[in-house]
Parts: sequence; C-alpha cells; structure tokens
Amino acid sequence: TGEQIERLLEAGERAFAEDVWAGSLSFSNGQSLFSAKVRLTPCGDVRGGGKTVRVALLNIPEKEREAGGFPLNASTAGCETPSLRQGLAELFATCSGEVDGLMFSDIQSRRGRVVVYGVGEVFQDLEWGAEHAYEGTIAQDIERFRLRSLTVEDTLDSIKSIDWILFTPHGVRSYFAIPFYGEQGLHAVLIFASRTPAAFGNDATGQFAAIVPAFDALVRGWRNSGEKL
Repeated sequence: TGEQIERLLEAGERAFAEDVWAGSLSFSNGQSLFSAKVRLTPCGDVRGGGKTVRVALLNIPEKEREAGGFPLNASTAGCETPSLRQGLAELFATCSGEVDGLMFSDIQSRRGRVVVYGVGEVFQDLEWGAEHAYEGTIAQDIERFRLRSLTVEDTLDSIKSIDWILFTPHGVRSYFAIPFYGEQGLHAVLIFASRTPAAFGNDATGQFAAIVPAFDALVRGWRNSGEKL
C-alpha cells in the first residue's frame, strides 16, 4: 500500500541520516499484511543519484516464514553480504536493552580450539578472533551432553576456568548460550552476556528466538564467504 511504501522510504532516509535504522514495518505477501522487525543499513549511492539500503528482516512471523517467502519492495542491488562484525553488531542492536554483549564462539573441536568474536559494551576490549583451548569450555559440556542451551547464573561462582579467563575479566556475571549443530556436530555457540547475575530466566529461549535464525544465516554466510575478520 502507499502507506507501507511511505513508511519504508522514511525509514530508509533515517538510515542514511543516522547510519542505521531499526524498528517494525508492515509488509504484504500479496494476500495479507504482517509486521516484522527490520534493520536498515545504507549501502551507498547508485548511478543516477539514487540511494540503496540493505533491509534485514530479523523477526518474520512463523506463518509467513512457512509460506515460503516475504516481500521486499526496497532495492538491495549492489549491497554486499554484511561482514561478521557488522552482522553481529546488528543482531546485538536488536537486544541491546536486554543484554550487555553478544558473542559468537566458533567451535573447532577437532583442532582442539574455539575462536570467539564479541560485540557490545562488555566485549569492547576482547580481542576479535581470540583463540582458546577447546578443553574446559562450555562448548565441550554442550557437545558432550547434547545440550539445547546452557545458562550460567553467576560467573563468580563458576569452577570453570574459561569463565574466569573469558567472562569475568570483562564484567560478565551471567550468560545464556545456544548451540548450533551441523552434520559434523557442534559448530557454533551464540552467547548472550549480562553484567547482572541471574539475568536469564526459564523463558530465555523464547525471549531470543527471533535472533536464532538470523544468527544461523549470518554464520553460514560467513563460512561460505571465507571471511576471516
């Protein structure tokens, strides 16, 4: 509808003015209207003086996802796939009011290591792509027991060395981890970190459900691109 297009254009203009725009917009699949959380980031100017933005749908209603598609009336031609750092930052922005940091742990158990990438306030001083031994990590527990999630309520009470090496030095008091399995087993862990003890309740899985498919797509795209930073 004209109102939908007008709102999308307004959001696009704000993305260019402020470098990014996040919020909810209405879309149509040709049969019905639905609302989705989106994030718009500028891709630059194109020939003829036009502007393009990348539109990332972060929370698509289950009914529309099962239908096999969603509309995208904004042009994304010429936009590159977001870098890992940019993609993680965009995901963090959608939940920054609920957590203080977001971490991707790249699991390489056959090589005996994990490589971590963090965004958000608590991970500002964390080395991008820091390597740690696989032995003694939460990934090892997750893989050993095939866990669907793992919650640490207070890192100060933890007996795991990885918590004292990786989390407490950055002020993380509690975290919630979601594993991602592939054909060869555990390959990634998404970790939501908080400065507050016991910040994640029994509803944490549902609380962050919208981020899971977006993170999975980001990691798969990152692996396929061969990007290392």
